[in-house]
Amino acid sequence: MAVAQALEPVFNRIRGIKRFFGEKIFGHNNERLDLIMDSFNKLTPKKRSLTIAALIAFVVIMVLSIFFIYFYQLSSLKGQLSERRNSFNKLGIIGKSFGVETAKFDDMVSGIKRKISGLRVKAELEKLANSVGVDIDDIDAPAPKEYDGDNPLNKYFKKHDHEVRISKISIPELLDFLVAIEKADRLFQVSDLRISGLYKTKLHFEAMFKVQAIVGSDS
Repeated sequence: MAVAQALEPVFNRIRGIKRFFGEKIFGHNNERLDLIMDSFNKLTPKKRSLTIAALIAFVVIMVLSIFFIYFYQLSSLKGQLSERRNSFNKLGIIGKSFGVETAKFDDMVSGIKRKISGLRVKAELEKLANSVGVDIDDIDAPAPKEYDGDNPLNKYFKKHDHEVRISKISIPELLDFLVAIEKADRLFQVSDLRISGLYKTKLHFEAMFKVQAIVGSDS
């Protein structure tokens, strides 16, 4: 009983809206409906048939239009869902690929860290020189530098160039030394090799070159 009393204002409002639209369409006390029916009854049988046919055609067109709009919207919705599903699948593939590449990069970083662990570049170069019987006159080592651009390696490493000068060395000894540096498994890279002749000798030369090493970013 209490529920019915509570809903009574809602029902009264609905009845008021129904009565309002009924009066707007059919007039007060269905005056317009009576007028329409009276006008229809005054028509000749042929005109009545045409009017009924026109009304039926109108209703059919309206129904077909509603169905067309419904199915068009449904098809459009299916198309949007399909596009979102494809985008989601592509996103999953990209995410998987990103994960694979990230794992490869992490493995590379770990490998580099293992190879440069405990590395002292100058001491390592002197050790390699002694192993092939070469005397190094000087090793100049400026401060380490970051890699160019937004290289992700900058987070972990820096490049450290060392200028090596040897005042007297033969070509075979130089080649042995350079090969030893490249094969040291310390990720050294040799560049900018310059060889100058010495006065009164054809067997020995002055040699200068750079050795680029990888060091930790905190170096």
